Amino acid sequence: MALSTEETVRQALVEAIEAIAVSGLGFDQAGGNVKEYPLDLEAKEDVPDYLTALVGGEPVVRCWSVFVTASEDWLAEDGVGIRRYTVKFEAYYEVETAGAGANLIVEHARKVRGAIRSLGSMLGGRVDTMAPISEVQISRLSGVEPSDGQILVATFGFTAERRNPDF
Repeated sequence: MALSTEETVRQALVEAIEAIAVSGLGFDQAGGNVKEYPLDLEAKEDVPDYLTALVGGEPVVRCWSVFVTASEDWLAEDGVGIRRYTVKFEAYYEVETAGAGANLIVEHARKVRGAIRSLGSMLGGRVDTMAPISEVQISRLSGVEPSDGQILVATFGFTAERRNPDF
């Protein structure tokens, strides 16, 4: 059975996205631009670097983030403790014309979900149960440089549980 902590769950998900970065998400470089924390936890002066990656030889706004938090039962019941994970994905893309940016996010989110499914049953044994908490929700990101109002952010996620987790 695989080790189950916030770090191991997050790392498995990040690696799954990185594995399809070039072939599925259009990044120029292997691994793409996948972060282990959301944009709102980035230092303001580093936001342009956080968001930008090379796509087709040009720097564009394209970034994925995976953030995993967890809570545990303080007391085990019948010797069983449960860790509950909340996993949140965010994708940042340029708006583009005629809805192209939004449609690209939807397409890429489907590919990311496929990459996660390829990890196998219950994230390769890292969790015991999984349930979606949200489908892809897309909105405009405001108050952020380099192009205020011209960045889309998509969010979706799931919850998972692990009985008798590793500490």
